[in-house]
Amino acid sequence: MPTASITINTRRMVYGSPFKRMSKAVEHIHYLTLFSLSTPYAGTGDPWLSWQEDGTDLAVREAPSAARQPDRVTISVTSTARSVVVRATSENTRALDRTVSLVRHINELRPLVQGKDEAARLEVLISDKAMLEQLVTPVTKALGAKGLREDEQETFPRLINGALIALTDPDITTIDFVVAKTEARV
Repeated sequence: MPTASITINTRRMVYGSPFKRMSKAVEHIHYLTLFSLSTPYAGTGDPWLSWQEDGTDLAVREAPSAARQPDRVTISVTSTARSVVVRATSENTRALDRTVSLVRHINELRPLVQGKDEAARLEVLISDKAMLEQLVTPVTKALGAKGLREDEQETFPRLINGALIALTDPDITTIDFVVAKTEARV
């Protein structure tokens, strides 16, 4: 099964909430792009409402119940003194590739936001053309097209912001990627 190994190298040991935010950022990006860009989820607000009902807190360990089994991502996290390794595995190669592509792009933008506070980092990241095209606009359009009320939509921009903030944390020095696409065994 395809697996992406994302190693987040840091200046110091990451633990507690920042540790969870970094791993959840990858998971949230996966489901945000899956529900906004994948055909099986188009035309209905059900995946979004279901995900909201299931919970989006850092402590939630289950995938959104509306995600079909092959579309789900399994996240495993390990750490060392100065790195967090997030392994994301999914049968849906396209969704996993989109997730890795976005995390790579966020990493490319990190030098532009170095030394900035969270609000300033978000301003730069959210206004980036690729972020707008691949994450912000598709999610915004999907939520609007699904007929969700404004209060039902609030959660998801917060998830985008949280992921962007976590992956541009000032303690991150580099982010390395290894993507392995393995064939299914018969």
